[in-house]
Amino acid sequence: MKKLLLVLAVVAMASFLFVGCLPGGTTPDPDPDPDPDPDPIQAVITAIEDQYPAVAKEFIRADLLDVTVTFAIAIPVDQSVTFQAKEAWATTPKEGAEVLLIPNTARTVWTYENYDFNNTGADPLGLGDLDDCDEICLYVTIADCCDPLLSEVFTEIVKLDDTAPVVDLVVTFEDCADNLCADDPGAYFTFEPDTTGDICDPEPCCEEECSGIASWSIVDTTLCDPCPTVSGTGCPEGIFDCGCLLYADSGEITYEFDFTFTDNVGNAFEDTWVIVVDTDSVVSLNTVAPDGDGVVMLYDNCPEEAVVE
Repeated sequence: MKKLLLVLAVVAMASFLFVGCLPGGTTPDPDPDPDPDPDPIQAVITAIEDQYPAVAKEFIRADLLDVTVTFAIAIPVDQSVTFQAKEAWATTPKEGAEVLLIPNTARTVWTYENYDFNNTGADPLGLGDLDDCDEICLYVTIADCCDPLLSEVFTEIVKLDDTAPVVDLVVTFEDCADNLCADDPGAYFTFEPDTTGDICDPEPCCEEECSGIASWSIVDTTLCDPCPTVSGTGCPEGIFDCGCLLYADSGEITYEFDFTFTDNVGNAFEDTWVIVVDTDSVVSLNTVAPDGDGVVMLYDNCPEEAVVE
């Protein structure tokens, strides 16, 4: 999974650059040293798995993500690093709601694995249930074990993306003999977002309201000699060419394709298309995903156009 890192320059008063994302009780120095000593930490890189940059805010996925904080130099053995978060509207994180990051042997990379920001399991940060696209504030604290006043806090505001994109997809089957590939005894299909339905407003129906649409793919799951994967970015639209859905010599043949549609932080709508053909036509298309869970399939080349649930 792609990991994009937001580098936080650590300078004096860095945490005060984030409006609404400040630890309570912190007051700026009214008479700062005009020539302060260089900050020994130098730079902090905070990475959430699948973090996605946007114009205004970073986006992160909501479920079971790894938090990694990387420092330019080792954190001394008498200091620890903790991670906290709060809703953007809250004044401070909940007291005691923090997780201790675990260092590598060099004490430069500190991690916490599988934190569930959406609280479907344990909730050590005390965030509770969050809605899609909610803003949350992340805190990384270097705590001095001997003198808490020397602790340093670094903050970042991100948005939480909890849902996969949605598409109302129309799949249309045509006989290869009716087009330019008459030598193939089978069918091909085209697919595009529906422009006539009532699921989305406005149409066409293809949307992701938080981090945005990333990519899609249709994968032939045949074990022997599968057809090439068809994929792209943005809304799904294209053609699965002749040569894959060959008609049966007798009886019926079943084909399966995995359809995946993802947003920019890795939330994915996944479905399996089960397509049955006989000796001269497409008999049926069925989808495995529950009705209303991201895609509605329509198909042609049957006795009449039908909705397949």
